[in-house]
Amino acid sequence: MFKKSVLGTLVLLALFGFAACKDKTEKSSVSEDPASVTKDSQSNTKISLNDVLGLWTRQITEDTAGLFKFNQTGTFMFRITGYGKGHANFDGNIIVSGDKITFSSKRCDQPGEYQITLEDKELTLKALKDNCEPRKTDFPGTWTATESVN
Repeated sequence: MFKKSVLGTLVLLALFGFAACKDKTEKSSVSEDPASVTKDSQSNTKISLNDVLGLWTRQITEDTAGLFKFNQTGTFMFRITGYGKGHANFDGNIIVSGDKITFSSKRCDQPGEYQITLEDKELTLKALKDNCEPRKTDFPGTWTATESVN
């Protein structure tokens, strides 16, 4: 019951909160490498920044859920709902290159690099190099698309 409540809260946040905050993220000068992102070595499916645009949710712990919004400007917003400790909200920039996505924000000293895969309406992030504990705790895992902005 709690999981549905947390995810429901995220969807409401997405519908009402992110629309109001759309232009408050940092502006990115580079959002995507010209080379397309490949899904994995067994597939010729290409992933671009446009493929990940929109809202993505994930139950992080039993009492904490997360919501990503990836914007066409190469920016992202990440919000937490629930009662978990050690989690943080983020706003920043993303760069998609090869099979990797790099997150940078003022909250962390260094960018974090993650492997990205996309299959159907699921986006999976795997930490490759990240020294930022809150980001490394919350970002890895499989995220489900809740709304596309394409």
